[in-house]
Parts: sequence; structure tokens; C-alpha cells
Amino acid sequence: MRTFIQQRAEAVFYRGQRRTARFHKDSIELIFKLDGGGYAVVHAMVIEGLQVILFANWGTYFWQLTRNKQLRGNVQKAAKKACPLWTDLLADRAKFSMFGFSEDFTGILLPIELEGEVDVTFIGYPQVWKAAEELKDFALAIRKEIEDSCPLMAWKERL
Repeated sequence: MRTFIQQRAEAVFYRGQRRTARFHKDSIELIFKLDGGGYAVVHAMVIEGLQVILFANWGTYFWQLTRNKQLRGNVQKAAKKACPLWTDLLADRAKFSMFGFSEDFTGILLPIELEGEVDVTFIGYPQVWKAAEELKDFALAIRKEIEDSCPLMAWKERL
């Protein structure tokens, strides 16, 4: 599962579009061109045929925070004023959730409820692309907030 920010799309964009999709066995990558170069990858997965999960993979970045509530609380306190979006995510006050599938796959999650049984055709639903764009924008905003304002140098350097 590729991480959120990539230098290569590894997919084809139809007629100059700024977004595309790449299919895998267990997920679909929703790929967005970023201004200034690079690409944002949001993974879409169907859970039990009933729900679509969107996931921006930050690699190992959030692993300690998903496993250690005390560390999570300490980071929240230290970054509260400088990084309000990030601390809202850490405190579960955001529309999105911080989640870790494993040590190598941690990031930001957004579930989407769709009508009826869900299959691969969800890729054509406008609300899926809109939600993926919202997740992309939120993840980019958190990344920028940490790069520009985070008082915790160790977290800033890990980006």
C-alpha cells in the first residue's frame, strides 16, 4: 500500500484530468495530481460489501500515537495551539480518524456509507470522489501544519 505523498503517479491520467484510479487486488488507489508536483494517493477499500473505507497512508508516522494513549495526550498538549487540525485528529474531534492497520500502515481514515451492497462500481460514485478529495485536503493541511508550525521537532523531522 503506497504512502500518501508520491513522486510518481504509476497510473495514466485521462485527457489531462487531475485525478485517476489504479486497481489492486484488495484496494483501489484514488490518485490526485498536486500543485507544484507530486501526487496524493488515497486508498479505497470495500469492507464486507457494505462500506467503503478511504485511507491516506502515512507509513509508520502515526504508529506510536495509535498505540500509546499517554504519548498521544502529551503530543496533543504540546502542539495544541500551533497545530489545531492535528490535535483535533489526535483527540478524535475531527471528521476523520487516525488509524493503524499495522506498524507500516498508519494514517487517516474516513468511512463512507453507501446505499445497498457495495462493489467495484463505487469508483463511479461522485460522493466517493468528493470524500476522497476532502480526505486528501485534510491530510495535506495536517502535513503543512506540522511542517510549518509544530513545536515538536522530532515529529516535524519524521515527515
